[in-house]
Amino acid sequence: MESSLAGIKARYLFLWFSLAIVLAVIVLSVAGLYDPTSESGAGIPGEEAMLASLHYGLLVVFTTLHARFAGVGIRSTFGAWPANPHWLRLALVGIPMVGLAFLCLYVVYAPLSLLWPEAIHAWLFEDVPVLYQAGDPYPLATNVVGIALLTVVAPVVEEWFFRGLLLRRWTRKWGVVGGVVGSSLVFAVLHVDVLGAFLFGVVMCGLYARYRSLWPAVIVHIANNTLAVGALVLGAHGILDVETMSAQQLRAAWWMPVFGACVAVPWVLRVRRSWEPLRSWQFGPSGDVRQETSDAAVA
Repeated sequence: MESSLAGIKARYLFLWFSLAIVLAVIVLSVAGLYDPTSESGAGIPGEEAMLASLHYGLLVVFTTLHARFAGVGIRSTFGAWPANPHWLRLALVGIPMVGLAFLCLYVVYAPLSLLWPEAIHAWLFEDVPVLYQAGDPYPLATNVVGIALLTVVAPVVEEWFFRGLLLRRWTRKWGVVGGVVGSSLVFAVLHVDVLGAFLFGVVMCGLYARYRSLWPAVIVHIANNTLAVGALVLGAHGILDVETMSAQQLRAAWWMPVFGACVAVPWVLRVRRSWEPLRSWQFGPSGDVRQETSDAAVA
C-alpha cells in the first residue's frame, strides 16, 4: 500500500480539486442553475448547494480514478468501521471540537477586528455560502440537499481527500510532521476559521493514526458539522440567536471563548496524556485497530 502512494501526486490532487470547481460552475451555468455574478444568497435559490454538491461529486470521481490508477483503493484507505458502541463515544468528540472552533474564532478574530474591522467583517460575514434558508423562495428540497451536504457529504469527501490521500502522500514524502502540518494547513485555508480548522485537521490526523481507519475521523467530522448545522437551522427559524453579523458583535460575544474553553480544554488535557507522540503516528490500514485502548482516551 505504501509503495502505491508514490503514484498519488499532490499536484494532481490540487488539479482535480480546481478542475471539479470549474466544471461544476460551467455545467450549472449552462443549465441556468447557477449565476456566478450574483452575490451570496441573492441568486438562484439553492444554487450554492447544487454547486457544492456537484463539486464534491466530481472531486470524488476524479480522485477515485487517480487513486485506482495508483493502486490505492477506497476500502483499504477508509479501513475498518469501529465496533459498537465506539461510534457513539467518537461522536461525542464533536462537542469539544465545536468548542475549540468557538474559542479559536474569538481568540484570533476579535483582537484583529480592533485593527482591521472592515477586513475581518468581509472575511467572516460577507459572501458566506447560503446552504440553508427558512421561508420562501428557498425550496424544501434545496434545504435538504444543503443539510445532507454539510452533515454527511462534506465530512466523508474531505476526510478522503485531505487525510486519506493528501496526508498519506505528504507523510511518505516529508515525514509524519510534514504530512500532518501540510495537509492540515491546506484544509485550514479552505475554511473561514483558519486556526480552528487547522487544529481540527490535526485532531482528525490523530484519530486516523490511532485507529488506522478514516471512519473515526468521519464520525467526529459528521458530529461536529451536525452540531453547527443544528445551530444554523435554529438560527434561520429565529429559535436560537446565534448569528454574528459584524466585527463589533463578534467582540461583544464574550460567551464564545468561555463556552469554547469549558468544553474543549478539559478534553484536550484528558487526551494529551494518552495519545502517542506525533512522530510515531502511522496512517492507513492495519490489522491492529487498537480500539480497546483508545476509545476511553478519545471520548
